[in-house]
Amino acid sequence: MLDQLFLSPDTSKSGTIIFFSGVYIALPGWNCSTGQNTSVPTSSRAYLAFDTSGLPAGAQIEQVELFIRRGSDPVGEPEIYRLRFSIGSFIGESLDGDAGEWTGGDLMVTLFSTPADKQWLDLSSDGQDPCPLINPAGYTDVKIWDDSDQGSGDPEWSTSISKDQTTLTKLSVIYSTPSVTMTGRGSMSVSAEVRRGMSATLEGVGSLAVSGAVTASGAATLVGTGSLLVSASLLLDPRPELLTGRGTIDAGAVLTLSAGSITVSGRGSLGAAANLVLDVGATLTGVGSLNASSALLLSLPAVTMTGRGLLSCSLETYVDVEPYALHAATRSISSSHSGSRAVGGVHSSSVACEDTESGTRGPRRGN
Repeated sequence: MLDQLFLSPDTSKSGTIIFFSGVYIALPGWNCSTGQNTSVPTSSRAYLAFDTSGLPAGAQIEQVELFIRRGSDPVGEPEIYRLRFSIGSFIGESLDGDAGEWTGGDLMVTLFSTPADKQWLDLSSDGQDPCPLINPAGYTDVKIWDDSDQGSGDPEWSTSISKDQTTLTKLSVIYSTPSVTMTGRGSMSVSAEVRRGMSATLEGVGSLAVSGAVTASGAATLVGTGSLLVSASLLLDPRPELLTGRGTIDAGAVLTLSAGSITVSGRGSLGAAANLVLDVGATLTGVGSLNASSALLLSLPAVTMTGRGLLSCSLETYVDVEPYALHAATRSISSSHSGSRAVGGVHSSSVACEDTESGTRGPRRGN
């Protein structure tokens, strides 16, 4: 996604530096101009300081331009006009007027005629790249300097880089903030954790394996055409989540999906070796098989579990919604092994009624 930072100069660090008889004289403020006076002789250069620290972390700079605002120039023109633009970070805490500021910056563009008011100037138009010179942690400085030859022209000339106190030349920085896409055609593995706080897509056409944890706090899609394996935990929370494994989806410890509409599909199989926990509206589909070897916990409404080939839970299954059975009973079961144990509230059953019967029936004792 492209975005733009459009900045006015900081006038406390901007202004004009005059070089006269070996001495640098700084004139901070909004009035920036550059030119020469061969009669004295004197040279001047214009300086603009822009606070570019507002760029977001990880921003990729795509284009750097100046929007030039021009005031009227004094009478006078050289025979050969050259206006040069340099960029970098070379102005101190304020415009001091020293040799470092006078010579600072990397040359980007040279104009051979005076720029117009409201002209956009791309600082890469001469084939240079200004993007690496943008400082995301502080100020980016622009120097505009006259490098004309008087020849048969006038002895004095200058170019104004500011129109007035409120109408100043501005800096445009166009940048992108890439979305997160992780793709592994053969295989893609992470030994510890994968964390993505924004919209994320993880694809493994061969396999996608994470031995630690996968955490996606925004809208997430995890697709493993061959297999998608998580040996510790897979945590996906809020907004709609989609997990799809054409071959298999396996969470070796805990697969936890909370909030939002959740779809978990395994075309071959979908298994959670320990716990599979689903908290709101959820759909679990295993076309080949859907298996939770320890516990399958489903709480709150709208839960759909479908196993086209097989849907099984080897220990316990909990569904925390209102049951629709007409009859309920609790049984005491004697173990066939040595000793005995009571199992209370673990098993439930519905007892069929004949068509002519009505009402409910009490508990029945097994023989």
